[in-house]
Amino acid sequence: MAKQRIGSVIRKLRNISWLPEVISAVTLIGYSIQIWIYAHSQDSILDDGLYMLKGFLFATGEYAPFEDFGPWTNKMPLSFLIPGYVQKIFGPGLRVGRYYAIGVALIYIVGVWIIARRLGGKWGGAGALAIITLNPAPLKLYGMALSEGLIAAMLVWVLVLVLGQDRPLWQLVLGGFFAGLMPITRLNMTPVLPFVLGYIFWDHGLMAGICSTLASMLSFLGGHALFWPDIMRLWTPWFPEGLTPFLDRWRPDFGNAQSVRDINRTFRERYLSFFEGLRYHFPAIMGVITSWILWPEEWENRSQFRVTVFLSSLFTVLLILHGYASLGKDFNVFAFSVYLSFFEVLGILTIVNTISLWKKSQPKWKFVITLVFIILISLGVFYSYAGTNTALGKQIGLLLSKRSLHWKDGKITFTPWKIWEVFKGRLGWSYPTSVTIFSILALVGMEFFILGIIMVIRKQNLPNDKISEFTYTLITSFLYLSILISPTKILGGEMHNFSCHADVISEHEKAAERISNYVLGDDNVFWLGMNTQSVLLDLMGKREISIYPQQLNAKYSYRVGGDEESLAQYGFWNETLMEKWLKEADVLLIEKEALVDWYENFGMRQNIQDFERVDSISQIGCFGEKAITIYRRKP
Repeated sequence: MAKQRIGSVIRKLRNISWLPEVISAVTLIGYSIQIWIYAHSQDSILDDGLYMLKGFLFATGEYAPFEDFGPWTNKMPLSFLIPGYVQKIFGPGLRVGRYYAIGVALIYIVGVWIIARRLGGKWGGAGALAIITLNPAPLKLYGMALSEGLIAAMLVWVLVLVLGQDRPLWQLVLGGFFAGLMPITRLNMTPVLPFVLGYIFWDHGLMAGICSTLASMLSFLGGHALFWPDIMRLWTPWFPEGLTPFLDRWRPDFGNAQSVRDINRTFRERYLSFFEGLRYHFPAIMGVITSWILWPEEWENRSQFRVTVFLSSLFTVLLILHGYASLGKDFNVFAFSVYLSFFEVLGILTIVNTISLWKKSQPKWKFVITLVFIILISLGVFYSYAGTNTALGKQIGLLLSKRSLHWKDGKITFTPWKIWEVFKGRLGWSYPTSVTIFSILALVGMEFFILGIIMVIRKQNLPNDKISEFTYTLITSFLYLSILISPTKILGGEMHNFSCHADVISEHEKAAERISNYVLGDDNVFWLGMNTQSVLLDLMGKREISIYPQQLNAKYSYRVGGDEESLAQYGFWNETLMEKWLKEADVLLIEKEALVDWYENFGMRQNIQDFERVDSISQIGCFGEKAITIYRRKP
């Protein structure tokens, strides 16, 4: 009876024609508010500042992408030029950059609503907006001037133009053109282009495919032609040197130059990074897996089948490639969760496109596989959560710090040992290990208690021949539960890497204003830091200054030794160049992190005797390392 009543209520709600529109409007408002808050409260980091600063320098003609002795063009040109031209129009600064990010995020969500409605009707559009709005992890990135938000918006509008039946030819051609621009914006999104063209040929026919391919080649090859031949510098790392000697001309030779970043990541770090990515994008990843497990037996039309194959396969390929690029290498292991923000919308649209056709009756072996899968995924997620959440650890720790109980002579007595000490003596577990393991067990127990209640309710009045629907109930309950708890710390709510209690836009503007008191027009400014590039950008809005562009990528572009001429030509620098620039500079801006790192390890202290300290900004934003000390050359 309970099931019938719930089903009746759901059917009545679904029959209210205006309800999905209201839900869409409410979620859109919630999404917009979040993006506005995150744009003001996410502290500026290296990439955030670099896309804006390099873009402004490129757009204003101060330098060109790949120009000799200019900034290191380490990403495809459009990722810099698009935010750069926005700042050329409205002025440089973190405020303009973040408001640009808000605009891109709104373009993205409107595109999601359009394509989700087309694939899943009004309720599909409302559902997609709700899933995105509930999960704060990707939204925090979309509120920053990073390329993740830009690429997500470009991808969504390519989908708007090409997915579904009866697309006009002009839309398919335009979709192909934009798909060709994506690799010119981010090289890692190159697989989107062949997938999109393959889908157009498959679902829209030969003529549409040929026309779209020509349009995509116009943007893809045309973009390369604009920056030829130096754009090949970004392609060469993906080809083995031994097999491609003809590309050696674009492989710079810096002599014996060595990077200062020698990182050897552990398996545990890769493991935690993988589950961090899973947690922050759980609804999207779980949506694709659920669609595969409940793969429809019949489709409404062939186009719906083809769209599902396209979305889920492209999502999987991008997931594997980005997993290899981050988890498989030592350079940037913890970028995995950030990379998924480029394309998580593919997983959400997979849900929308298939949910109404998911097959309810499944064989028993699928139930076993699904149950084992949920247990393993839950253990990984909760281990990642328990290892980073101090509140939960404290509660479990208090319990394990109690004296253990002992049964002797028919009586229960307290022992001198604490509970965790018993596990250490019997199993060799340390205190942190015991806290983590029992945190996982507690969370998994709660999860399966909730899932058990859902399954018991569903089992009521369920004929014996429908027991096979348990697989459907289990996996869909797990998916819906993940969507509902995505705002919590267990999943996406834990993403607080850049969160700040202050208005970071105002903080950076105040810092730039204060620095400008000590900087004159045409001054040579020597900057040494890690995450204050956006302060330089705001400073450029106030003073006509000259900078040393090779420094902008901080220690990532610094090399020990090597040929200084070749290094400077390609946007890198070393100690010899640093000494040269210190002799030319009028002003030094030294970030706090550099005071510890560069002063002691790279011999800078002896090179600033001709400067006097004139001011110090104690903290910018919420990262204590972002303090800046200001030096000016002595008269």
